[in-house]
Amino acid sequence: MGVCAMKRIIACALAAVCLYGSAAHPSSSKIFRGLVIDVGSSTVEIKRGRREMTFFWGEKSTVRRRGAAADRASVDICQKARVRYAYRDGRPVIVTLEILSEGYCRK
Repeated sequence: MGVCAMKRIIACALAAVCLYGSAAHPSSSKIFRGLVIDVGSSTVEIKRGRREMTFFWGEKSTVRRRGAAADRASVDICQKARVRYAYRDGRPVIVTLEILSEGYCRK
Protein backbone atom coordinates (compact mmCIF):
# COMPACT_ATOMS: atom_id res chain seq x y z
CA MET A 1 0.00 0.00 0.00
CA GLY A 2 1.32 3.39 -0.96
CA VAL A 3 1.47 6.60 1.02
CA CYS A 4 -1.44 8.09 -0.98
CA ALA A 5 -3.65 5.10 -0.24
CA MET A 6 -2.90 5.37 3.49
CA LYS A 7 -3.71 9.07 3.44
CA ARG A 8 -7.07 8.33 1.78
CA ILE A 9 -7.91 5.67 4.36
CA ILE A 10 -7.02 8.00 7.23
CA ALA A 11 -9.03 10.85 5.67
CA CYS A 12 -12.07 8.59 5.22
CA ALA A 13 -11.78 7.34 8.80
CA LEU A 14 -11.59 10.90 10.15
CA ALA A 15 -14.58 11.95 8.05
CA ALA A 16 -16.58 8.99 9.39
CA VAL A 17 -15.69 9.88 12.98
CA CYS A 18 -16.71 13.50 12.42
CA LEU A 19 -20.02 12.51 10.86
CA TYR A 20 -20.79 9.99 13.60
CA GLY A 21 -19.81 12.45 16.32
CA SER A 22 -22.10 15.16 15.00
CA ALA A 23 -25.02 12.73 14.78
CA ALA A 24 -24.46 11.39 18.29
CA HIS A 25 -24.05 14.85 19.87
CA PRO A 26 -26.09 17.44 18.01
CA SER A 27 -24.39 20.80 18.08
CA SER A 28 -27.70 22.61 17.81
CA SER A 29 -27.95 23.23 21.55
CA LYS A 30 -25.83 25.85 23.27
CA ILE A 31 -25.18 26.91 26.85
CA PHE A 32 -25.38 30.40 28.36
CA ARG A 33 -24.59 31.11 31.99
CA GLY A 34 -25.31 34.30 33.88
CA LEU A 35 -27.57 36.28 36.19
CA VAL A 36 -31.36 36.25 35.80
CA ILE A 37 -32.42 39.88 35.34
CA ASP A 38 -36.04 39.45 34.20
CA VAL A 39 -38.66 36.71 34.35
CA GLY A 40 -41.80 36.96 32.25
CA SER A 41 -44.62 34.54 31.53
CA SER A 42 -43.00 33.38 28.30
CA THR A 43 -39.40 34.57 28.61
CA VAL A 44 -36.37 34.70 30.89
CA GLU A 45 -33.65 37.32 30.42
CA ILE A 46 -30.13 36.49 31.53
CA LYS A 47 -27.07 38.73 31.62
CA ARG A 48 -23.39 37.84 31.61
CA GLY A 49 -21.01 40.77 31.47
CA ARG A 50 -22.27 43.14 28.79
CA ARG A 51 -24.22 40.45 26.97
CA GLU A 52 -27.92 40.01 27.65
CA MET A 53 -30.03 37.26 26.12
CA THR A 54 -33.75 36.65 26.17
CA PHE A 55 -34.78 33.00 26.17
CA PHE A 56 -38.25 31.68 25.41
CA TRP A 57 -40.06 28.88 27.24
CA GLY A 58 -41.00 25.93 25.08
CA GLU A 59 -43.45 23.09 25.66
CA LYS A 60 -40.62 20.77 26.70
CA SER A 61 -38.53 23.29 28.67
CA THR A 62 -37.46 22.05 32.10
CA VAL A 63 -36.10 23.69 35.25
CA ARG A 64 -33.66 22.09 37.67
CA ARG A 65 -32.66 23.24 41.15
CA ARG A 66 -30.09 21.42 43.29
CA GLY A 67 -30.15 18.53 40.82
CA ALA A 68 -33.89 17.95 41.10
CA ALA A 69 -36.77 18.95 38.88
CA ALA A 70 -38.43 22.27 39.72
CA ASP A 71 -41.21 24.36 38.25
CA ARG A 72 -40.90 27.58 36.27
CA ALA A 73 -42.17 29.62 39.21
CA SER A 74 -38.92 28.85 41.06
CA VAL A 75 -36.96 31.02 38.58
CA ASP A 76 -36.51 34.49 40.07
CA ILE A 77 -34.39 37.58 39.45
CA CYS A 78 -30.81 37.71 40.78
CA GLN A 79 -30.35 33.96 40.63
CA LYS A 80 -27.33 32.54 38.85
CA ALA A 81 -28.46 30.17 36.14
CA ARG A 82 -27.18 28.04 33.30
CA VAL A 83 -29.42 27.70 30.26
CA ARG A 84 -29.13 25.01 27.62
CA TYR A 85 -31.02 26.31 24.62
CA ALA A 86 -31.62 25.64 20.95
CA TYR A 87 -32.80 27.94 18.19
CA ARG A 88 -36.30 27.13 16.98
CA ASP A 89 -38.02 29.38 14.47
CA GLY A 90 -35.16 31.85 14.91
CA ARG A 91 -35.64 32.20 18.68
CA PRO A 92 -33.51 30.80 21.53
CA VAL A 93 -35.81 28.30 23.25
CA ILE A 94 -34.93 26.91 26.67
CA VAL A 95 -34.20 23.20 26.77
CA THR A 96 -33.10 23.19 30.42
CA LEU A 97 -32.63 26.05 32.87
CA GLU A 98 -30.55 25.08 35.89
CA ILE A 99 -30.61 27.35 38.93
CA LEU A 100 -27.02 27.44 40.20
CA SER A 101 -27.48 29.70 43.23
CA GLU A 102 -30.25 31.59 44.94
CA GLY A 103 -30.83 35.27 44.31
CA TYR A 104 -29.36 37.96 46.48
CA CYS A 105 -31.98 40.65 45.68
CA ARG A 106 -34.38 41.75 48.37
CA LYS A 107 -38.07 41.94 47.69
